[in-house]
Formats: sequence, structure tokens, C-alpha cells
Amino acid sequence: MSKKRVYALLVEPKSKPKITAFDTGETAISEIVGGEYGSIFFPDDKVTILYNKDGVKDGHTLNRVVRKSVKKEKEMPYTDLKNLFRKAEDSGNHIAGYITFTEDSFDKKYPLESRTYIVCSNNKAFQSGMGGYSIYGSSVDESDPLVRLEMYMRDEQGGADGWIIERCFIKEEVPVIDIIVADNFLVCYSPSGINTYEDIPQELVDKYFKKFEKPDKFYRNTNGEIAVINENHRKKDEIER
Repeated sequence: MSKKRVYALLVEPKSKPKITAFDTGETAISEIVGGEYGSIFFPDDKVTILYNKDGVKDGHTLNRVVRKSVKKEKEMPYTDLKNLFRKAEDSGNHIAGYITFTEDSFDKKYPLESRTYIVCSNNKAFQSGMGGYSIYGSSVDESDPLVRLEMYMRDEQGGADGWIIERCFIKEEVPVIDIIVADNFLVCYSPSGINTYEDIPQELVDKYFKKFEKPDKFYRNTNGEIAVINENHRKKDEIER
């Protein structure tokens, strides 16, 4: 790892995040976080969090909960997707789903991204008491925007020659990391992957400042496990050490 000085977001216990400059050598990073450091990489933002990997175990000052999730596809029949849309709208929420049509539904061959359409639940077809019936969708590659899909779909009003559904799915956020971090930690920009750092862009400063702006409050439950009081959701979420 090359040594240079870059800007990152420093998150200290009981304090708001702030911009800091740090040397990217291992010794300098260890001094900032208070011990041997581990890393958590967020590929969508090209962000690496560097933290004291033994801080909680060694009884150091607790800082924040760091959560990481990934989007996974959940496949379902079209009828189930429609029911899910209707339930969401009835409860006042909007969600999105995806519908892929078979290659032979079209006169020429299209790539997968062109024949997969994103559809939102806030279409008239899924809303109670709406006059009319419409399902607007756009291909994920944006080559075919705002199409009245119900007019082409065999499962809707497209008839025997209508587009045939290959699959339907939604994308769900699935947690993969949920840990308590002690001591200071750094939010670094890693455009080339872990162990390479550049100055963090302002949009990522804003995003992660908001994410870690409020220090978490912790307690120890009856089993002796450390847990966090999630004041934003008015409930207590227990986190494994």
C-alpha cells in the first residue's frame, strides 16, 4: 500500500463526523483507530470503513453501529407481484418491481436489459378506486421509456400475440454486516478497491455524515450482550458482538 496523505471522514465516539487528513500507511491508520484495523468495503460508493477490529472485545469506548446490506432479487409469479403492488399502495407505500419478457415476444433480438422493464406500484392498475387501468414501465437500459405495458402483455390486454413474461422479481435489501465499532473509525474513498485511498468526494462526505451524524447509545442486556438503542425507530435493536 502506497503511503500518501488524503482526506477522509473521521467518526469519533460521541461526536459528529468531521473531515480529516491522514497518512495511508498502516501504522498511521492503526494510530487513528486505536489498534489493529479491519475494513468494510461498500462497492456501490467505493467507500472503505477502517476501524479497530478488536476495540469492542478489548472494552474500548463504543462508537457506532455499522450496517451493510446488498440488494438481492426475489423472484415471484406475476399475480404475486400485482398483489404485492396493491398491498403496498393500500398501505400508502410505493415499491418497484421488474418484469422480463421472453426473447421471442419481439420481432428482433433484444438484450436482457432492453426487455426487462421496471414497474412502480403507483400505476392505476394497482391503486384502489382509480378510474382507468394502466401500467407504465421503462426498460432498465432506458431504450424504451414510459411504455403502456398492459397494451402489449399477454397477461393483460395484449392478447394471444402479446409479450410473454419470462420472470418477475423485486430487489430487497439484505443485511450482510451489522456490527458495533469501538474507538475512532475512518470513512475513506477507495475508487480502485480496498487498500487504495483518494480524497473523499463531497457527495460522499454528505451521505456518510448524515449516516453517522448521531452517535449511537448502547446498553448491556440481561444476557450480557451489548445492544444499541435505536432512537430513530423508537425500539431497541440487539446487535451481536
